[in-house]
Amino acid sequence: MARIARFVQQVIAEIGADGEVRTTGLTGVGVGDTVYRGVARLAHSPEAALQQLSPGDVLVVPCTTPAFNLVLSMAGAVVTSVGGALSHAAVLARELGIPAVVGAPTALSDIPDGAMVEVDPVAGVVRVVARP
Repeated sequence: MARIARFVQQVIAEIGADGEVRTTGLTGVGVGDTVYRGVARLAHSPEAALQQLSPGDVLVVPCTTPAFNLVLSMAGAVVTSVGGALSHAAVLARELGIPAVVGAPTALSDIPDGAMVEVDPVAGVVRVVARP
């Protein structure tokens, strides 16, 4: 029974559901296997995202909900400041096949709107390549 309990605890930790904070700055949970470069568009609502986003832009938001589904289908990549491997943004990124870094706490403050960014889901890192 103790072995099973340890295994379950390890699985919970691996999926990020143990309450431990493992992300800092522009580092989060990566989704995908392809690095993507694009123009960052910051938005705080699905409506704002729809107005600002051009196809292929990198959507940078606090988090996503089903209201973002249409917008996510236009994005080249997505970055959220909160979330984990099982968050809405991560699940949709996997379904749509777009790279994502979720749970990067300073994404909204460290990434200027219009900046060229690189989303590296393998490393779970977002890099600001050029500022507007």
